[in-house]
Amino acid sequence: MRYALMVAYDGEGYYGFVRQPGVPTVEGILLKALRDCGLLSSLRESRYQVAARTDRGVSALAQVVALDLPEIPDIRRINLELPADVAVLGAGAADRDFNPRRDVVAKHYRYVCPEPEGFNLELAREAAGLMVGEHDFRFFCAREPGRTTIAKVLMAKVDSNDHLTFDFVAPAFLRQQVRRMVEALLEVGTGRIDLEFVRRALEGNVARSFRPAPPDGLFLANISYRRLHIQRDEEAVERFLTYLRGKRDLRSRVMAEVLSGVT
Repeated sequence: MRYALMVAYDGEGYYGFVRQPGVPTVEGILLKALRDCGLLSSLRESRYQVAARTDRGVSALAQVVALDLPEIPDIRRINLELPADVAVLGAGAADRDFNPRRDVVAKHYRYVCPEPEGFNLELAREAAGLMVGEHDFRFFCAREPGRTTIAKVLMAKVDSNDHLTFDFVAPAFLRQQVRRMVEALLEVGTGRIDLEFVRRALEGNVARSFRPAPPDGLFLANISYRRLHIQRDEEAVERFLTYLRGKRDLRSRVMAEVLSGVT
């Protein structure tokens, strides 16, 4: 039967999600745990698939992987094989043809960082509004050969409390798109560029691309599907919350708030 697992992780100590030879990755750790539990022998036979390929240093609360398993996954047993910074938060039965990447309705990424002195929140919010809709994001992504840079953003907003919070929702994101959109909004808010520059960038009429904001502020907050329900395991959630609360950085604090339903 096909199952979907919701995976949370702190990306600080990993070279991204996707496995790579010779370096620690979240996927490498997860697959080893599944093998050690006797749930996985062949990636091909299990039709293993993943929803998002987060970059080095990026974290997640709602990464989704899907695979065919011989039995209902024992979440507690899997988590015993995982380090404290990675956790399977829940599992759910999926349709036989479920593909966690193709079947996404929306992905929600959140980026947090300290607020720069003199930051103009209202201008940044106006710039975020310009990003909503379908645009050519060639200056807001790391371009990949053969892949279009036209994408649709469903929501982009900026808020301020004791820090800045950037939220983006889309059916899919281009490589480094979120971090580069964050950088553009930071440049607007600090006066380095104006709204017209953002407008022209979205029209393809500027001379440079935006660089990506640092990865340590970014995490995948949620993924939505039409026909999938993943039941959270409260013990697993509490385990990961305990880990997050033991850290002192801003991203971990905000991730703990989101996971516990505070925000």
